[in-house]
Amino acid sequence: AKALEYLKKAENIRLALDDKPGLAETYNVVNDVLFRQGKTEQSLQYIQKYYDIAVETGDLKYQQRAFRDFSRAYAAMGDFASAYTYRVRYD
Repeated sequence: AKALEYLKKAENIRLALDDKPGLAETYNVVNDVLFRQGKTEQSLQYIQKYYDIAVETGDLKYQQRAFRDFSRAYAAMGDFASAYTYRVRYD
């Protein structure tokens, strides 16, 4: 619970600074925390957020990381077709 509280503060700071790379990192960590808590559908929202920023900023590392995280999340939800599609994009 504390981790998400601090990540929310980090998000607000990064938004105020218009720090898109930092915001992508924050959303990536939020995704990881939520996924570990079993909140897979919520984690998908944060994967999408940091993926969108990665596309906007041309950050290929975070685009690839998003494909891995999408694959992991969809597999956890039992959507193996989507998981496979993202895994192929990741590879």
